[in-house]
Formats: sequence, C-alpha cells, structure tokens
Amino acid sequence: MPDTSTTSILSWQADLKDLPRYTGRRLTASEWTTHRSAITAASRKGATLREIATFLGAPPASVHRYIDRDPQAITVETMLRARIDDGTYPLHSQLPTQKEIAKEAGTSPQIADLALDLLAEAGLATRFPGLGAVVTDPDKPPQGPILTVRTRSGKPATRTFPPTPGNATDRVRATVTRRIQDGTYPEGSRIPCHDDLAKEFATQTVVITAALKPLRLRRVLKTIRSKGTYVHPEARTLLQHEDPARADRQPFTPAWQASLQDLPRYTRRHLTASEHTAYRTAITAAYDHSATQDQIAQFLGAPVRFVVRHLDNTPEVPEAEATLRTRIVEGTYPMHTLLPKKAELARDLGVRVQTIEIALDLLIEAGLILRFIGLGTVVTGPDSPPQGTYVMVRDRSGEWVKRRIPIPNGGITRQIRTAVTRRIEDGTYREGSRIPTQAVIAEEFATQKVCVSVALKPLKVSNILVGCARPYVHHMARTLLRQQGGSA
Repeated sequence: MPDTSTTSILSWQADLKDLPRYTGRRLTASEWTTHRSAITAASRKGATLREIATFLGAPPASVHRYIDRDPQAITVETMLRARIDDGTYPLHSQLPTQKEIAKEAGTSPQIADLALDLLAEAGLATRFPGLGAVVTDPDKPPQGPILTVRTRSGKPATRTFPPTPGNATDRVRATVTRRIQDGTYPEGSRIPCHDDLAKEFATQTVVITAALKPLRLRRVLKTIRSKGTYVHPEARTLLQHEDPARADRQPFTPAWQASLQDLPRYTRRHLTASEHTAYRTAITAAYDHSATQDQIAQFLGAPVRFVVRHLDNTPEVPEAEATLRTRIVEGTYPMHTLLPKKAELARDLGVRVQTIEIALDLLIEAGLILRFIGLGTVVTGPDSPPQGTYVMVRDRSGEWVKRRIPIPNGGITRQIRTAVTRRIEDGTYREGSRIPTQAVIAEEFATQKVCVSVALKPLKVSNILVGCARPYVHHMARTLLRQQGGSA
C-alpha cells in the first residue's frame, strides 16, 4: 500500500487513537457506535481497510463491517422501530435474526446488524450474544439478572441480562473465580461442564471456553480430555498471587508469553534473515517454556506452519551450515551461481528442508549468499558484495541472467509498489494509460507475478489503478495520491 506522509497519517490515525486494540471479544452497542464512527471517519480520509486493520491489530474483515457506508441501516432501524411501536414485536419478544431481517429488507446481514445496534442504543432492544435480540422498554428497563422472554416459537425462555459495561467472558470468568474462592467449587473437585455453564449464563459454549482459558493458563483449572475440568488442589493459593478483585481482568502472563511479547504480529510479509533469527530465537525460547505450537501461533496471529519453520529444535543446523560454508569456500558452489534448491540440498545432506532454511538464513547473515524471492539463492562474498542495482548470475542451466539486488530490510512488494507510485507521480505512467503487464514488471524486478499482484492490490483498492490483468492509471491518480499522502 502506498505509504502516507506524516500529516496524512496523523489525520486519519487521530480518529482511531482512542480505540482499544482488537481483542476478538464481542462489543457492546455503545462500543459498536464508537468503533463505527471512528473507523468510518478514518476511511473517508483515505485510509484503506488494511491500514486501519494494521493500526488496530484487527483482521480486515472485522474492520469492514464497522464502516457505515450505506444509509440503509437507518432505514432498517426505522422499520424495526415502527413494528415495535405497533405491537408487531411485543415487549420481551425475540426479534428476527440478522439474516431474516436482511432478507426481508433486501439488504446485507451487516446492515441488519448495524440496525440492531441502533435499537440497542435507544434501549428498544437488548442483545444476548449467540441468542439473538429481545424487545425491551427504555422507560422500564428489566430488573434483576434474569429476563423471561418469548422466543420466536412462542415458548417462554429465561435469559441472563448482560451487565453494562462488560461482556459474557468477563462475567463467566469472574463468577467461576469467585466460586473457587468461596468454596462453591472446592479444590480438587470438578466444575460443571461447558454445556451446563452455557445454559446458566445464557450463552454459547465457545464463550465458556474463552472465559476459562486464562484460568487454565494460570493452572487454577485443569482440563482432562473425556473427564472434564478440575480445580487445582492449590487453586486459592494461585489466585492469591494477584489481586482477587482483579483476577478476571489481569490474567497471569505465562513465562513463554514474555519470550514473544517483543515480536511484531504476523503480517505475511517476507522476513529478512535477521528477522528470521529473531523469530526463531523467541519461538524456540517459548517452546522451551512448555508452550505448544498452537499456543505460540495463536499469540502471534500466525499459522502453525510459520511456528514450525522457526522452531529451532534440531541439532543438525550447525552441521548443515558448516557443510554449505565449506563448499562455498572451496569453490564447489562458485561465486555468482545459484545454489541447488532447498529440497535438493535436504536430500543431499540427509536433513529436513526446515534445517536447510535455517542454515541458509545463517549464511545470509554472514554475507555468503543473497536470496532472490521466488528465484533462488546466489553465492556472494562478504568481502566483495555486489555493487549497483543489478548483478549477473549464472543459473542452473549455465546461462548468465541479470537479477535486481533486493533492498535490505524491505520486501519486494513494497519495492514494486513504491516504484509504480513514483512512476505515476512523475508521468512515466500517464493518467488514463495502461501500465505494463504483471509478467513484464515481474521480469524487471526479478520476482514472480504473484508478488506483483500483491504489490498492486492496495493501489487498486485506493482506485489509483483500475482493472485486473493489465490495469490502467486512474484519470485523477495524482490527485488521489496527494490526498493519501503520496509515495513512500
């Protein structure tokens, strides 16, 4: 995506600075309104979905539903309000689902969700996570924690009224913690199953799982497969390590999380060799502190295969790195030649591909090789590094080809995006004209077409480029770039 200038960054980020970081929990109606107003304002100032998502640490899909682009939400809210007033939806009756409202109004479920939030803000409805919305009276709010409602089938049902502020996970965790402290759940005993707790708190089992997870990480609770969840024999002592009144708000931080807290969130961009080393050191330390691969992946927001690759739990790495270094020094792999593929090296040395990847990262840090994304690894010398922008490389077929030297500490996608943006600004790519094909750009930057596609996607989202296979420059591209802060 095009980098924004300081003024533009402060302009749209100022609308988001008061929002909390994304945690995945369900928001209350007032929090929905705050997020929707701030994210919509940032979007109208030129910020892309990915920029907003990166700033908040949230997935782009969750950011998109907060942007109030369509006034249909107010129309749908007006329709629901009229039906509540005329008695179509009686007091304490359950409202239709989001999909049913969307189908009837001819709109999307996201618009129906926004309309229900507007009703909740007005006090005309109360939303129960996972169980739908119920009509309420703003002048006579429900008293007590239990509310008797009439479901769509006509049968009465009880709902635990959600407290404000707070959410279901906090409420469940606080209640379970309090019951352990007062002896309702004795030490060493088994607590009710997730289904029973879900019925008690009128929520879903996934909410119960999320609520109990911090207690399991602190060893207060222990889950045994096929047997249930048990209270630790010294649970009260473990809870006393922190303020009991805040035990549900400040969960214990395990030692393995301290090893990962300085790492950035996973973003799918290409990492440099030094960044690979940093991830490998931290992930290995967390694994040594008894963290599972799934826990590390969830903490970093990364797939498990990313964790497996950076888990340095194999002793063959130094041997593989020494063997490759010896072959380079002896001339088995001459200067400016492509190394064999990782799979071939793994078969030759009798190790895993993961071991070869780590060994190549160490050689890159030593300056003995240079990696070209999607095209292989080239032998270089630390005493005579390549000069200029290009380097001549002998490929595996014996022919000499020209390769563009990658920018240190910068991904190839950002390099391509910056170059295309600069060419639009200086008139190399004129407004209204088509840019070269992805194959031509990929050949110029010595990369693959998929990297070009990823690099150009933010420019297409910003309407600076229009089209798919061979896009053309928008007739007001320079104006759009100035509004978004220009190039990097």
